[in-house]
Amino acid sequence: GGWSHSLAVLRGGRLLAFGCGEAGRLGLGDQRDRPTPSAVPLGEAVAMAAAGGAHSLAATAGGRVYAFGDGRQGQLGVEPPDHATAMSAAGHRCCVFPARVEALAAISPRAVACGGDFSLVVAHDGSLYSFGANSFG
Repeated sequence: GGWSHSLAVLRGGRLLAFGCGEAGRLGLGDQRDRPTPSAVPLGEAVAMAAAGGAHSLAATAGGRVYAFGDGRQGQLGVEPPDHATAMSAAGHRCCVFPARVEALAAISPRAVACGGDFSLVVAHDGSLYSFGANSFG
């Protein structure tokens, strides 16, 4: 799980999120906390997911990568569309709905991971993609 939220991928590809909802890290369209698991509205089967400090990644069975939550350090890998954003309590834009990371459209993800302010995606061919804060190299 992330610092204060968790994700679960169920058999069949349903993605659930719960915990702190600040900055949209749950991908549920708002910033409310969820003490019990709630379905993330992706509309397609999820193969894997990762929770970071205040952001999340999900990769679908069809090979698409989605990101949501706090993207101030570039850790979402995408500039979310206006309809998917809201202002956080700290006064910055955040992505409250899953936004597709178009830059990774052709990689067929094999693994996704999130740190505090960065994200990692391993492509099917073994290439590693990283984005977000580069504070420690």
